Amino acid sequence: MALAKAFAEQGIRDGVQVNSIVPGAVMTGRRRSFLEKWAPAHNMSVEEATKQFPEKAEISWYGRPEEIADLFIPFNSCELFLQRFQIVL
Repeated sequence: MALAKAFAEQGIRDGVQVNSIVPGAVMTGRRRSFLEKWAPAHNMSVEEATKQFPEKAEISWYGRPEEIADLFIPFNSCELFLQRFQIVL
């Protein structure tokens, strides 16, 4: 987050807008792999770990990768780009 803020502060001086997305906990393959290792170490099934770990870690919900990908669509939109900037040839 601090890196994005630093880029944004520099970017504003250079006329560049910097956007960042900080999604929090996302259920990725890496997180599933962690839970597969965490579960037996805590004498529970992966299903139980998937439910109990977020409660212990105070995670209210896991995002899905496709939900996070949807957040990037406006930043990658040619239409949005054309609305905000003038192209000089």
